[in-house]
Amino acid sequence: MSLFDPLGLLAPVLILGRIIMQDLWRSGMEWDAETGDREFVKWQQWISLLPGIRALSIPRWYISGAGDVQCETTQLHVFTDASEQTYGCAAYFRFHTKGGIHCSLVMARRKVAPLKHQSIPRLELEAALLGARLARTVCENHDIAVKEKFIHTDSEVVLSWIRSPTRDFKQFVACRVGEIMSLTEPENWRHVPTRENPADCLTKRCRDTAIEAQGRWLNGPQFLYLPEKDWPAQCIVINTSEERRECQQMHHNAVCVEPVIDVTRFSRWKTLLRTTAFIQRFTSNCHRKAQAQSDHFDRDIKQMGNRGKVDRTSPLYAATPILDGLGVLKVDGRTAKANFAPYDARFPIILTNQHPITIILIHDYHCRYGHANPGL
Repeated sequence: MSLFDPLGLLAPVLILGRIIMQDLWRSGMEWDAETGDREFVKWQQWISLLPGIRALSIPRWYISGAGDVQCETTQLHVFTDASEQTYGCAAYFRFHTKGGIHCSLVMARRKVAPLKHQSIPRLELEAALLGARLARTVCENHDIAVKEKFIHTDSEVVLSWIRSPTRDFKQFVACRVGEIMSLTEPENWRHVPTRENPADCLTKRCRDTAIEAQGRWLNGPQFLYLPEKDWPAQCIVINTSEERRECQQMHHNAVCVEPVIDVTRFSRWKTLLRTTAFIQRFTSNCHRKAQAQSDHFDRDIKQMGNRGKVDRTSPLYAATPILDGLGVLKVDGRTAKANFAPYDARFPIILTNQHPITIILIHDYHCRYGHANPGL
């Protein structure tokens, strides 16, 4: 059995079959496994709706049976709706002729909700986007001059997003609202009560009467046959903050950097140059030693920075290491009590014996003292 419905005229019935198929897919059932009794009952109920489709007759002419068919104005009305299981939209032409007002279903689109859970407002937004795309498709594929275009939704939240003067939404909402605004204008959107929304047939489990010849699915809601002043009053759109993008606060600290060398304290050029070179050599040596440590003791340095101590399993644990102001690991041992000694002698820098910088440093001192023995 196959059903050919490219315009979606039978969508209220056919969408039920898609819901059943998605439920079976979600259950993880194998393709050749037998379904349970519950699924079988749903399938039989859906099959029972199909014979009623044969008696359905849809005229090819939109204004069939409208009396005097001289059309004065034509409007396009698209209705959207969503539920936890499905979302969709339906488009109608509203012809204002000398013989009165006539409405006719043009086409519809319906989809099952994604397997990943989405909130109802987000699904309503998906339906609104589907409706905006459908309105463009209908206008591009008809030679009928559409004077006005209206898209109706029963979701006040979606209307709030569309009519919002700002676009500081989360990515999901921002992308879809942006596309909706590229296809429509805010004044095209109207609120419709749920009981007057024909797209509600796409989201509720309906009976075969949902697409009867004189029903609202094929002919549109009753208010479209009334003058515009008698249409449902527009509600005051609420402002929601659920999908607002969180503002990221940035703090900037202005740092006043003072010069390392006070040039006003020098009277000779060579003395200033020699002092500058000494400071640069000192900082360079500190950086090289810090680099030598980070190559082998990176984990220990991070632990010292976070907790102020290293693990018992660390090879540096017995040395009771500390971090100085430059982030260099030093030994905090008995020599720290030797107040007569220089700072670097009281807190020796920790270096691994395998690093090239350590080897070069030892060789430098070895040569500087004439290859003397350690006891000198």
